This record gives sequence, C-alpha cells and structure tokens, in this order.
Amino acid sequence: MSCVNRFHRLPLFPLLDAVGRSSLRAGTALGAVLLAGVAQADPEYDAQWGLGMIGAKAAHDRGYTGAGVTVGVVDSGVYALHPDLIANLSPINMNGPSGSASDGIDVEGHGTHVSGIIAAERNGIGMLGVAPDARISALQLADYGTDLLDDDTLDETAGRLFDFGLANGIEFYNNSWGSDEMMPWSGPDLDAARLYFDTTYPLMFQAVERGIAAGNVYVWATGNDSLSSVSVESGLPHLYPELKGHWIAVTALGQDGAIAPYSNRCGVAATWCISAPGGDDDEDTGGIYSTANDGTYVRMSGTSMAAPHVTGALAIARQMFPDAPGSRLTELVLATATDIGAVGIDEIYGWGLLNLDALTSTRDAKTGAVFSQGTYARGRTMGQIADVAGVLGSGGTGNDSGTVTFSTYGDAPKTDFNTRWWTAPIAGLTQTSASATTASALTRTGGALIGMDFRPSQDVRFGFGLGFSETRTSSAGNRTSSTGLHALAYGGLDMDRWFVDGAAGLSHFDSSTTRSGIVGAGGGAGALAGTSKGTDIGLWSNARVGMTFQTAMAALQPYAQARIVHQWLGATSETGAGAFALTAPSATSSQTDLGAGIRLSGTDIGTSVGAIRPVLDLGYARAVGTLGDSRATTMLGAPVGASAVGIGRDIARLTAGLTYASASGKVTGSLGYSGEYRARAASHALNANVSVKF
Repeated sequence: MSCVNRFHRLPLFPLLDAVGRSSLRAGTALGAVLLAGVAQADPEYDAQWGLGMIGAKAAHDRGYTGAGVTVGVVDSGVYALHPDLIANLSPINMNGPSGSASDGIDVEGHGTHVSGIIAAERNGIGMLGVAPDARISALQLADYGTDLLDDDTLDETAGRLFDFGLANGIEFYNNSWGSDEMMPWSGPDLDAARLYFDTTYPLMFQAVERGIAAGNVYVWATGNDSLSSVSVESGLPHLYPELKGHWIAVTALGQDGAIAPYSNRCGVAATWCISAPGGDDDEDTGGIYSTANDGTYVRMSGTSMAAPHVTGALAIARQMFPDAPGSRLTELVLATATDIGAVGIDEIYGWGLLNLDALTSTRDAKTGAVFSQGTYARGRTMGQIADVAGVLGSGGTGNDSGTVTFSTYGDAPKTDFNTRWWTAPIAGLTQTSASATTASALTRTGGALIGMDFRPSQDVRFGFGLGFSETRTSSAGNRTSSTGLHALAYGGLDMDRWFVDGAAGLSHFDSSTTRSGIVGAGGGAGALAGTSKGTDIGLWSNARVGMTFQTAMAALQPYAQARIVHQWLGATSETGAGAFALTAPSATSSQTDLGAGIRLSGTDIGTSVGAIRPVLDLGYARAVGTLGDSRATTMLGAPVGASAVGIGRDIARLTAGLTYASASGKVTGSLGYSGEYRARAASHALNANVSVKF
C-alpha cells in the first residue's frame, strides 16, 4: 500500500457510524462499580456521566478545578457565546488557516463540544466540565465559515497554531482529530510512516518539537475505526521516542466501563495511552453530553470525547503542581489511572481508566504520613533513653542498706564514694492508631546503653553513658528505620528530704524510609517504592524535683517533672517513586511535657543471694506546644497536606518492677515494665539492667 493511501486523512473529526457495529458487550464489574455510586443530586454533574466515572467530584471537593490554567483546543473552533463557555474562553485564540483571530463560530460544532467537556463552567445550568475553572484557547483548524480541513495546508495550519500557543504560554493541547490509518508496529510500513510524516508534515512536527522543548503536552484521540492500535498522530512516539512524556493517547470507554466498540485500542501506544469516557455506540442515549454550537447541548460519542477528559485532568494537575515539569504531570495522570483489563499496562486500555480522585489524592495528608510517623518514633526512642537516664541520677529514698541500685526503676541510696559500670538494654514497642491523616503504625525499638556512675558523696551522684538503638516503624505498606547513636549525662542531689535530678542526651540518627503504599498510584504504575535516606539530630533533657517520705512499708517520693525532646530533621528526597517522589525539607520538631508523679519503693526482701525490692512509679504529664508528631513534605515542588500521628496531649506513665542487690553490694540489677499511654498511642518497654561496682 502506498504511503499516501495509508495515511489518507478523514474529514476533520470522525463521527460515529453506528450502522453495522456490534452492540456493546455485557457491562463489566468495573463499570457497574463506577457508575453505581456517582449520583450527585446535582444536575450539572449528573448530566455528564463521564464525570462520575473519572471521580471528578472528589477533585472538585478538594478544591482542584483547573483554576489559572489555559488549555488549547485544536479543533473546528468554539462557539464564543455559549452560556456554559463564555466566561471561560481565553482572549488568546487563532484561526489557523488565516493566521487571524478566531471568529467565535464553530460550523462543525465538534470543538464546542470538546471544550465543554474540558471547561464548562459551574453556573447551575447545562453540564459541568472536568476542569470548570480552566480557560479555553480556541485554536481553529477549519477556516472561517467551513467545517472542512484542507489537507494541502494542514501542515502549515497546525504548525502555526502550535507555535501561536507556545508563544502565548499555552502548555496543554487537546487534539481530537487525526487520520484513519493505524500506526504500524514495525517493518517496512513503519519506515514508510516515518518517511511520510517527515516529508508531509515537517512544519507541524517542528512546531511540536519546539513545544516539547518548552515542556508542552499534547493529548490525542486514538481514532474511531475499531483498530487494534492507535492512529498515526496519537502513536507518533513510536516513531519519535523523544515525544514520550509529552504525548498522551486516549481511547474511549462506554458507560459500562469497557472499551467502546468503535474505539481504536491502545496497541503500540500502550505506555503513553489512557482510557476515558467517550460514549456508547448509540450516542443519542449514551453519548457524552456537552455544549453545542447553537448555545444548547448535544450528545456525541467518540475518542474525540474521551481525549478532553484527560486534557481537563492535566489542567487540574497543573493547578495542583504549579512548578512541576509538564512531563511529570503526564506521568502523574497516567500512573494514577485505575488498572482495568489485563493486569498492568495493556494493549487495550493502556494504563487504565483516568482517575481524578486518585490524582488529586496525591497531595492529601496521608501521602507523607510515614515521615511524620518516623519523627514520632525517634522521639519515643529518646524518651525511653530519658527514662533510663533520669532515674539513674535520682535518689532520696532514705535507704541506707549499703547497696547501690542504678536502674530505670531503682533508687540511689546513700553510700560512700564508689564507681560503677552499668549497662541497660533498650527494648520497646509503640502502637499508634489511625488518625485523620495517618494510618495505624507499629514501632519496634531495640538497643543498649552502657556507662559509668560516680558518687563523690552520699548526697551527690552523676554519670554518663553511650549507646545505640534501632527503631523500625511499619504502616500501610510503608517502613521507616532509624539507627541511633546516643550520648547521655545525668546527675542528682539530695538535700534532707528534698531531691533534684536531671539528665540530658544527644542522639544521632541515620534514617531510611521506604514508601510502598503510595497514595494515588494505580495498578498500571507497577511496584513503585520511594526510598530516601537522611540524618537527624536529637537533643533531650529531663528534670525532676521532689520530696521523700519514709514509712515502715515504703519510701514515697512525690515529684514534679519536665521533659523536652527536640529534633533537627535533615532534608531528604525520595528516589524510585517517579512523579510521586516526596521531598522532606530540613525542619525541627519538639515536644515539651510538664507533669507530676509519685514513686513508691518497697522495703527490701532478703534472700540468700541478695535483696529484692519492688518499685512502682505513677505519673501524669501534659504536652504543651507542639507534639513532635508531624513533618512537612512536598511533591513536585508543591506542599503535601500536613500529616500528624494525632497523639493526645494527656500522658499517663506507669513503671513497675523489681530491683536486685547482691549481698556484697557489688552487683545490682533490675527487671520491669514501663508504659506511656496517650490518645491514639501506647508505648511499652520491658527493661533490664545490671551494674557492677569496682
């Protein structure tokens, strides 16, 4: 077949011919699900059934309507006085054949219908566009007063329109027009296609190349010839791979969610192809309802109607991410599609069904929740270390047994100067329940501390320690891990019945995050996983002041307590998540809590190998200021909704355990449980330690 015959151009906008076509196949489960729940009790939404299929209301409810974005409609023209379009028509327009302004008349009516699908305004009449606050630039292929496309001047006309749009800052172009020939897969026909396009449409292609260099994106209908692959224009990246990322082919679905019988399949364009509502074979009853060129409304069906759904989605994506490259928005629109047909990207539906709910969810707060959960988990690790160190320096129980117990749960009895080595494991489990912006999470912490304790007199004690920890959090398919190195110091002073003690520490965390549960990612996106690494520094301090009351059964120590946990969070950026990649800028995170408690130390229980003493500590604190459970992230240069673990401000603390001292006083130890409880979070630790006098 000669090149000319193979690439013969149809009349400007192929219309459906239902004669002889097979009826739609039985409705798929997908179509039933999508259309069952789209009743909006809103005539403008209900009039255009495609909006429900693509989740447009969810996008609009989030505030994304294409505001501030102008799209070019390369078509038959746009009727400028239509009441659903007049407010959204841009003064940037052109009649391509003449190079002058568009006359606001659309003889064919096709371009007016396409424009309404994109941007019919929210005004209480007619129907609603996918991006009702976007603006339309009429880039008219047909000459004044005609509905015909002149093949002899198409190259010059299309090139002129694309260059005009580029010069006027238009980034997205809807192209619901094209030839009836299918893009060849390979072999001599593919070579012939390349030669034909290079020689027949050099001006148009050069204009496209200039647009792509500027970041523009071109949306193309795949054609209405029931072919196994796309038309030549929508398949051009098969010839010119450099177009990928700036080219979207769109195939059409009927109301049942299945490929429309008339629609060309994605075929060779599968990796840059997406499916959208295009209408049923019977367009009078199942077509897409949109604006007509006489100021009324009409139903039409075709891939021409599917393409503007995607162009409207690009306008919404640009509003969401004003600084992102156009190629990233292309990737995002494709990768958020709902996978239909064969699993993954396939030759019928491409990436799947356009999904504006998923697209606009990518900036929801849950997107970056794992970073907030990691921040909270590191704060809890430092809190556990503060528990250990704070009590190492405590005292004033009035016990003069001559033994020394340095433990999370023990006391520091009066004795002569001595020095001890001590060691304590860190073993904790923290559970957080779901909040409005985060899923539930489980954190496991393990590690160890070692240090020296000094007592220059019976009323003064101080010491230091070093340690390491590993903190791992998992939530909704996401994971974060922090390896910590820690240094701490503590001290205490007894003054008759009064005691005061304090501790402080510095922590260094090497943190890594893997985000496999990527919000908004569709099945066609495959197994995306964003990974990131960062370095965080933590500083904590703890102080208590109280009194000791000795009774025959126990020593009672009521106290007031203050604790500060502060983090300097290093910047980190994800790799491996494509357009979904998040960046967490450097930031700080703090929590301060003030409270009171009482510690009860029982009397020694003598055994043949030493003394055992029960210890119970009950406390309450109230967090003031920030809670240290959130972290900001950005995606494609735009802030993601702020997420927080959602923990409560009221904190209950419980410590219960046993301390042990050998008969000689050289070896002491402890074993016990500690817990911290607050709204939506509970931490548990099983601790043990040993100290040796030398």
